[in-house]
Amino acid sequence: PDGTTLIKYRNGTEKRVYKDGRSLVTFTNGDTKSIDNENGIVIYYYAEAKTTHTTYPDGLQIYEFPNGQIEKHFSSGKKEISFPDGTKKIIYADGIQESYFNDGVAIREYPDDRKEIIADPMHPYSH
Repeated sequence: PDGTTLIKYRNGTEKRVYKDGRSLVTFTNGDTKSIDNENGIVIYYYAEAKTTHTTYPDGLQIYEFPNGQIEKHFSSGKKEISFPDGTKKIIYADGIQESYFNDGVAIREYPDDRKEIIADPMHPYSH
């Protein structure tokens, strides 16, 4: 009645295709994959790990973990990680890492193991 097509596979996987072009695949292990053809966003939910992985057309990938940690992986190779305690970490494609802590301390780490305390009030993750 609502225009949804249900496809059932032999292995137990089910795929629902909605009339607006969206689709939802439900796997036997509880994982789901939602595809929105209109905006190109794909959302995969790992049931056992309780983790959501969203992929955007520009290559951005966002992982959301059950403990509140969120990771953004950019197509440039840069990664931004937000931890539940408010700590932020940025990993650049060249291997430099910056960590921003709630107490205002910020540390930059280089691939050659050098570390320095940085203070940049203009940085978007400075506290």
